Amino acid sequence: MSEYDEPYYERAQRSGIAGAVAGLVASIDVMLMARNLSSKGRGGRLLEIGLGDGSFLSAMAKRGWDAWGIDISEAAVAMARARVGIKVDLGDILEKPYEDDFFDMVVMRHVLEHLKDPAAALSEVHRILKPDGELCVVVPNIESIEAKIGGESWFHLDPEYHLSHFSSTTLTEALTLAGFRDIRLSQMLLEYRQTLTYAIMSRIGLEARPGECSPLPLWRRILLYVMLPFGVLLSFAFSLVRRGGTMQAIARK
Repeated sequence: MSEYDEPYYERAQRSGIAGAVAGLVASIDVMLMARNLSSKGRGGRLLEIGLGDGSFLSAMAKRGWDAWGIDISEAAVAMARARVGIKVDLGDILEKPYEDDFFDMVVMRHVLEHLKDPAAALSEVHRILKPDGELCVVVPNIESIEAKIGGESWFHLDPEYHLSHFSSTTLTEALTLAGFRDIRLSQMLLEYRQTLTYAIMSRIGLEARPGECSPLPLWRRILLYVMLPFGVLLSFAFSLVRRGGTMQAIARK
């Protein structure tokens, strides 16, 4: 069994109302990403590496894509296999013998930072993509303002699971070294906008996320809910100046 078990995928749901709102925003973000990646109407064969619960692949399948997914987590694969219209493999992308030039698009949402050898994974993705195929990568931004504010308490630092961190420069360099071109970066994603508020509260000595068995005191939850709207707006402002908490790169083979 992988360390990425079912509780790992449920961590965001443990934060009460804030976690529920974050889950709703994540669902909207999935729909928007599916729409944007399908906006050219190209369709074709799509692979998502690290598919979570399969919600993104399911959204892409509904838009006419031949949706494939692979994950090292048995829990993730089990959740994804319950969805209709997607093909799911259990395993490591470096060990799965997909054919050369097989996929039209590959998506890696918050996966690259988990890998022991991200360079090897990007090279493998380049191999299995068709000529002019596209890779979409989403990762935390180590150069973000919220990373500086949060320090060792930054939500996305997550040292138990995140083995590498990227800036816009190092992500571009990694994609270029793997053979990709036409790299386009964006930080205007909806996801994880609550994490700036977590960083601010941790900076002033107030933990904003409940532990396994210790819910936040009522006064601290109230403070979190009051601060959240301002933190979300501020996080978008930081993204406009390319210092947002997460970033997306789309690159062509």
